[in-house]
Amino acid sequence: GTKKKKATPTKKKATPTKKKKAAAASKKSTTASSSNGAYKSLSSTLFANNCTKGLLIQRLLVRWWYAYEWPDPASLPKNPPMDYDALEGFPGVYVCTKGDDVGKINDMRDPAMSPSFHNFAKKPASELQDLLLKALEEQKKQLVEAE
Repeated sequence: GTKKKKATPTKKKATPTKKKKAAAASKKSTTASSSNGAYKSLSSTLFANNCTKGLLIQRLLVRWWYAYEWPDPASLPKNPPMDYDALEGFPGVYVCTKGDDVGKINDMRDPAMSPSFHNFAKKPASELQDLLLKALEEQKKQLVEAE
């Protein structure tokens, strides 16, 4: 009975080792591809070498709403589309409440302006830094007011 118990953990330990080797190989290939300038995605480009811009984006994405208004209220219709109601908490998103499309979601927010990694990566680092500072200041202000 004891030998079987020892054998089971040994097998479990062997599996993560293989995964670690695979992960290490994956990291090596990412590093190799970064030296060639061929990246699989924009995020891998910015995170490959712990890039400052990537860190700015990370820190902004967890508090963007303190500095960045999305969707822009001016870009949204004044009234929901016919047979649709506004989805509470999601400005610019509407849910169909009548007809054959009941339950269908109509998202009228501009995805090109969404606070996403991809969209923030298109901005210059100086703009991201300004947005992050604005977000941190506003977040701190709101925390102090809440005390």
